[in-house]
Amino acid sequence: MDVDFTLVVMGMAWLAIGGMLVWGVVDGLRKVLGNSSPLPFFAALDGRGLTLAQVQAAVGVGELARAIRRCARCASRSGCTGHARDCPNQPVFFRAQDARGAP
Repeated sequence: MDVDFTLVVMGMAWLAIGGMLVWGVVDGLRKVLGNSSPLPFFAALDGRGLTLAQVQAAVGVGELARAIRRCARCASRSGCTGHARDCPNQPVFFRAQDARGAP
């Protein structure tokens, strides 16, 4: 049986690409589903005296969903208090507070 070397190399390349795709999916699911603790996003809202309805009215449903997704995927989620200055959702909180007229 004569196997062409080019076909073997191409097959190995496709297997490597498939393996990387599977690894990416597994790693992403592990990050999102592996941590069942409550999102600090909601504690941050409570700490600022905001409700989901107020944030939705200020920034819209799409931006609210992106903010919650950013919180779920944040690397520092386990140690987050919701008041960190380096929180990627700070602009969302500020816009909601400005729309509400709070300091």
